[in-house]
Amino acid sequence: MTLLQKHITKTILILCSICCFNFANSQKSEYKKIIDSLKKVSDEIKYKNIDSAIIVFTNLANYHKLDNNINSYYITRSNLANCYLIQQKNNEALEVYLDCAKYFKKNNDSVNLYTVYSGIAGIYFNLNDEEKVISHLKMATQICNAAKFPNLKFIVNVNLGNCFVLSKQYDSAFQCYQQANGLVKYLKEPNYAYQLKVEFAYLHYLRHQYELGIENALSALKSNNNFDARLTMRAYYVLGACYLDTKNFNKSELYLDSALLMSKKINSQKDVYETLLEIVKLDTTIGNYKKATKDLQEAIFVKDSLFEVNKTNLTKELLVKYETERRESENKLLEIENEKRSSIIKWQRILILVVIILSLAIILIGFFYLRFRSRQQKKIIEKDKIDAELKALKAQLNPHFIQNIFQIITNQVNTNPSEVAGFLQKTSNYFRSVLNGTDKNVQSLEDEIIFTEKYLQFQQSLFGGKLTYTTNIDDDVDTFGIMLPAMLLQPFIENSIKYGLQLYQKPMHIEMNFAKDAKYLN
Repeated sequence: MTLLQKHITKTILILCSICCFNFANSQKSEYKKIIDSLKKVSDEIKYKNIDSAIIVFTNLANYHKLDNNINSYYITRSNLANCYLIQQKNNEALEVYLDCAKYFKKNNDSVNLYTVYSGIAGIYFNLNDEEKVISHLKMATQICNAAKFPNLKFIVNVNLGNCFVLSKQYDSAFQCYQQANGLVKYLKEPNYAYQLKVEFAYLHYLRHQYELGIENALSALKSNNNFDARLTMRAYYVLGACYLDTKNFNKSELYLDSALLMSKKINSQKDVYETLLEIVKLDTTIGNYKKATKDLQEAIFVKDSLFEVNKTNLTKELLVKYETERRESENKLLEIENEKRSSIIKWQRILILVVIILSLAIILIGFFYLRFRSRQQKKIIEKDKIDAELKALKAQLNPHFIQNIFQIITNQVNTNPSEVAGFLQKTSNYFRSVLNGTDKNVQSLEDEIIFTEKYLQFQQSLFGGKLTYTTNIDDDVDTFGIMLPAMLLQPFIENSIKYGLQLYQKPMHIEMNFAKDAKYLN
């Protein structure tokens, strides 16, 4: 790839990155606009139109997920479950609540986890499962006490009161509602006060305190701004039932018809059935048996359908539990598989690291071995070179020495012809010892001294008393351990005799001293 191609490729990658970044930012900006719009709509219709609220919360949750805002996604899903709960779509609400509970529990979000547990308790309240209501309310209470928020404590007290109402413990329910009433002043949400008035009205109706029931229900309706359709329906039902028991049939009919209409609107079959029973009671009391028969038939039909719905809901609930357990099992297996893969990847990395270290070690060992071998070969070459130089020196010295011997013999023949034969015998013996040592390049100092002294003795036989010598060796000199080139001293001795004794024809003394300092032999 040429330099120009590299620059072009780099520029294209930068431009693509910028485009992707701008697209992502614009996408996030669009998501934010949609999310803000949906939030505004959800705040406006949350308690007014539950069907619309469900659609809005579903879309809002999807956009939060696209925006990768997981926390807001689950909070919105929790609001969606609340809407399902209001419509008594218990299975849909339970599935969403369980999904949210896992996330909030994992992230230690006490407030939202409390809301979820309270919602689940509400589901089992609708299903008349008192045991599960109490167990989930206890879990919610524990979270509430830890969190110390007044709105949570309010909801817990109201839910506990509802649970006591379900079990007909009216005094305990009244105490719970009273405790919740003490927290209303700390709460900014007006729906809490509205809800509490409706709960008080229904409790007074059950305790046959009709005047108090009517008073609380009317007060709730006066302050009602369409916060919650189900609470409004319950207020109508309480008023209709109270007026029926107090023989005010016109008002009873008006409010019971309104309650029936609201029950059908929010699609609460249970409330439709209970309201129809009250209407049948009213029709019978005022003597309108034809209408009573018609309303009773409708009530029986609703009861049958409610039974089928409950059976279907129970089946769905079991399916949801099974699906939840199956997902949990799959998640556990997936976690185990991920742990195994992580362990394998970890050991693979360790193995790769070990292989890299071993490879580097082998390369370093090979490098230092080759370097050591190169040095050894270099030393061998240098040693061979030195040996060759020594051999060449010997080859030069030996002819020189032989020439000197023949010169001495010539002189002896002229001066002492009778001693020539003995001298030749000594010369022959000396050359034999030289030839025996020619294969040695290095020998001990002891052998070198012996050879040199033999040479001096040979020279003494030629010059008689004119040549003397002494050898002095210090005690710390190891003559056997010190090695040196063979025939090192002989050339010096030979030249000293030639240029000292033969040239001047005067007596001569040769002294050989061997001493050792820190590093060298002198």
